[in-house]
Amino acid sequence: MLDPGLALPGFAEQGYMLEIGAAGVRIAGRTAQGVFHGIQSVLHLLPVAAWRAPQPSLTLPFCRVTDAPAFAYRGQHFDVARNFSDKRMVLRLIDLLALYKMNALHLHLTDDEGWRLEMPSLPELTAYGSVRGFSPGERDCLQPSFGSGPERSHGPGSGSFSQKDFVEILRYAKARHIEVIPEIDLPAMPAPRSRRWPHGMTGCSPRASRQRPRRICCTIGTTSRIMNRSRPGTTTSSASAGSPATASSRRWSAIWRMPIARPVSR
Repeated sequence: MLDPGLALPGFAEQGYMLEIGAAGVRIAGRTAQGVFHGIQSVLHLLPVAAWRAPQPSLTLPFCRVTDAPAFAYRGQHFDVARNFSDKRMVLRLIDLLALYKMNALHLHLTDDEGWRLEMPSLPELTAYGSVRGFSPGERDCLQPSFGSGPERSHGPGSGSFSQKDFVEILRYAKARHIEVIPEIDLPAMPAPRSRRWPHGMTGCSPRASRQRPRRICCTIGTTSRIMNRSRPGTTTSSASAGSPATASSRRWSAIWRMPIARPVSR
């Protein structure tokens, strides 16, 4: 039941009061999320046999519990970019997070080792960036890494979520009072973008890219050639002495070290 005036410690909006006695089970909370957390505590009290197989009857211990979280954010980071897990596994993880009363799922969806979310306007991102395996010069897919092996259709290296999959994940999590935080790294995801969509890395149109050829830096690591945040469309070198970069761009250079496109040397 909802009881907006229920006195609880900590973050009371997510807390609950649970009573189990001869009259039955009573759960009260200020919000639906608090009541949901109380239900999870009832599940914790079930005997192990009840988790293994249906039981003809269940016995719960008499108790009174008043509980509220000490921290507002209780999250789990899940990296599906480097090692992909499909929708079924993510939904299972959400069930477990709910059971332990966690309220956030941080999904790391993109990195150099994979782009895992369908973008209908940029199909190359998943057609190329969600596949790892052997391909000479990485022509058709990303290079193997993290033990993904040479086969493109096997292991944790390949795979992506369709838009329909992702919407289902969001709805599934919301029903369990869990916020999904999708992390899409830009510009820290250069490899799949730069190899299949080079003008997207340079900030130029395809026509401009053809008129002024550019070499794309696709190596993994850091570079002294970085974005000049104070002047969009330009770069500055943090390694060169006497650089005209402003204090702001120098400060950002320590943070935003990334591969960038450079004019082809002639």
